[in-house]
Amino acid sequence: MLTKLDFELSLKNDERNICPTYECCCDKEWKNLDRLIVKYVYKNIEETLINLETDTPLEYLDKICNYSREKLSGNLIIAGAHTVINLKDRLLVSNEVVKSADFAMQIIANINNKFNNIDFLIPLNDFFMEKKESQNENNINFYRDQCLKSYVIPTLLKNSLKDIKNNCYYCSEKNMADKFKRHIKNIKKNNDLFYNYGDNNEHWGLNINNKNIEIINNNKPNCVAGNAATFRDINYTVNNRKKNKNYDSHIGIYPLCSMNNVINGYKVANSFYEIDLPTILIFFEKKCF
Repeated sequence: MLTKLDFELSLKNDERNICPTYECCCDKEWKNLDRLIVKYVYKNIEETLINLETDTPLEYLDKICNYSREKLSGNLIIAGAHTVINLKDRLLVSNEVVKSADFAMQIIANINNKFNNIDFLIPLNDFFMEKKESQNENNINFYRDQCLKSYVIPTLLKNSLKDIKNNCYYCSEKNMADKFKRHIKNIKKNNDLFYNYGDNNEHWGLNINNKNIEIINNNKPNCVAGNAATFRDINYTVNNRKKNKNYDSHIGIYPLCSMNNVINGYKVANSFYEIDLPTILIFFEKKCF
């Protein structure tokens, strides 16, 4: 579910620092040289538009905007500022996250007159919340519940997005992954698209074009599953089993470390949800925390 971002929400001091010892436990930070990788994906098409070593992706803004005008149309949503919530101070984000948001704003400023409407989405990577033994009766992680029941935009992001604040949304990637798991619960055992590996039916994947893509590990949906459900909710909404078009086109800006999960998520969404979403994916910077 894409949730409207409320710029008026604020935090009290005791709500900002909810885990003073917090350290992000994601270990996927990009270890190689800085690169800019831009891909166009649509149904079974995966086309590399840019792939080069650079630490100044803004130099290629015009080229990216030209690709966007050429390949995308209609109602557009741009995902950027992909971030892990900082439990040590929820109003802080890293420079990498701010750069992602600023890059998105530059794109919007340059292509705005081509599209019917442009919205902005912050995908919250909340898989990596601090572990906490005391959970409520519904087995909900305390920190995730605290952060998502009223997501408050960090200060630097608020400044970056102020000019489009009426067009901003956010989503929980963990909630999206759980949604995907529910969607496949009753069909995965009898659907040729899915395969089971390991013991006790706790590990599942999809075979797409002779490539195995894992989606559930130890009975928990992974980042690929979260991305797949996010692409689906971007593309269409379902009310009373009626599918309605949401956005026609999509641009996603992500750190390099998430590239495989994002691209595989699109492939899974295309195969399982049969989305119709021409998308440009932009990868630069090394982490989202």
